[in-house]
Amino acid sequence: MRNHNYLSKISTSCMSLLFCCLLLTGLGTTELKAQCVYGAPIITCTLAAPATVGPIISCNNMTSGSVFRVTGMVAGGQYRISNCTGFFDSQITVYPAGGGASQAYNDDFGPGCATSQASVNFTPAVAGTYDIKLSQYFCQTNGTNLGTVTVNALSLPATGCTNSSLYPGPFNAPAVGTTYSINGCQYQSEYNQMNNVVAGSNFISTACWNCINWNGIYS
Repeated sequence: MRNHNYLSKISTSCMSLLFCCLLLTGLGTTELKAQCVYGAPIITCTLAAPATVGPIISCNNMTSGSVFRVTGMVAGGQYRISNCTGFFDSQITVYPAGGGASQAYNDDFGPGCATSQASVNFTPAVAGTYDIKLSQYFCQTNGTNLGTVTVNALSLPATGCTNSSLYPGPFNAPAVGTTYSINGCQYQSEYNQMNNVVAGSNFISTACWNCINWNGIYS
């Protein structure tokens, strides 16, 4: 009876060990397809993010495990990051400058490259500097030349006057030689509304301390 119990315990232990090995193998496979850790990468390039939609910035001859640092990325803007010109299966992971929590990741068939070269659309939640880490598949940092990483802005949030609220209220266009004054602070998002304007009329708007003047010139 004792021998039977002993063999039963050995069998149970072996099955538990086999299950643990399979579980670890599964976890390992999942990790290989996840974001590549930041580590201590070489910063190959540091460039300012595109200020408008259209222009492209590039970092050439990036090696596996290196970083393209992009400054001045705008919160709410959408940027496309691509490595379409490389010859190896690549991965892109986006981090805040110096590391931290990964912000975006792609391995294959992203929005910019229809191949195993990586590309990803990234929208920063916070404005600032971000590091784009380029890795060869399986998150290798072996120094292989993976080519060029490009960044372009797909969309950027509106800036300047957004005409979000009327201040202080509608007013009629001033006659020639007269002035309509708005007294009080007017903020960047506020706008004026002038009614009954005659076609061909000309007006000058001047600002003074705590006021705005609209002057009728001719009609």
